[in-house]
Amino acid sequence: MSRRLTMRDIAQEVGVSIAAVSHAFNNPDEISTELRDRILRVANAHDYRPDPRARALRGGKSTLIALVISSLSSHYFGPLANAIQKTISRQGYHLVVLSSYGTKEGERESLEAIRHEHMAGAIVDLYRLRPNDALRLAESPIVMLADQQESFDGPSVRVDNHRGAYDATVFLAERGCRRIAHITGPVGAPNASRRRAGYRSALAELGLGSPIEVAGDFLSDSGARAMTELLQQTEPPDGVFVANDDMAFGALAVLRHYKVAVPDRIAVVGFDNVEEGSRSVPSLTTVDQPTAQIGMTAANMLLTAIRDSAFQATTDVKCSIIKRDSA
Repeated sequence: MSRRLTMRDIAQEVGVSIAAVSHAFNNPDEISTELRDRILRVANAHDYRPDPRARALRGGKSTLIALVISSLSSHYFGPLANAIQKTISRQGYHLVVLSSYGTKEGERESLEAIRHEHMAGAIVDLYRLRPNDALRLAESPIVMLADQQESFDGPSVRVDNHRGAYDATVFLAERGCRRIAHITGPVGAPNASRRRAGYRSALAELGLGSPIEVAGDFLSDSGARAMTELLQQTEPPDGVFVANDDMAFGALAVLRHYKVAVPDRIAVVGFDNVEEGSRSVPSLTTVDQPTAQIGMTAANMLLTAIRDSAFQATTDVKCSIIKRDSA
């Protein structure tokens, strides 16, 4: 087996110091762009990849950044992780994705892992723990992915879940729906709670009667179960706002199975605008969260927070309706 390439080998081939090679990977601002490009070209030609954990142990600086999410199976988090990875890799950082399974214990374990591994920082989407508890457990800079109503002693990227859900419900009403149901997200999750509140606010303002709610957990199977329950009601809904796209896919599958015409008999609106929604049958009308913008913004904020511990900015992103065939 051939010997593993070292920084010394790269330095000799480029004709620079080992420190310059280290800067190319760890502190790119310390050397010129031209020199960093020369070093990286040689490293890439030899398929050299520095060991992030080893560098952290040697230099006291980690290049690992964590993304703490509720589920690895969610269609929403893949594009989010890609946007974060593209942004941080330009500064020599590497992304580690940790799943909390949407539980308090899982969130605690993920945050403790960040502390144990001395990671540089984290981007965190919480369901159960309070944001300031996360900051205390991780002992690292954190950017929170949060609802617009949440407060946090640190930088955050916030989504107006209430407004997005309100607009989705109004959209269903404007296309003629009068008995609008809601498939909710998991109890206690802040984004699910705010989406439920937005749905209820719209119903009240439109005078469309009492809420019709069936519990889900953000996973596709729960959307299927919830839609089955709605169809079994004496008077099924003519419109359904679903708290995320994954559950909406499950709901649409049930409607196809029972040959329910969508949107003529029941119109469906999801939330997230994941890529698969444009290919579902029918294609899914949904509330767009600008995933790439959220990921890139959170990553840049975290990179700033790593350099400046006093950094505490908040960025709010807007949601919009993406009109397709399901409503």
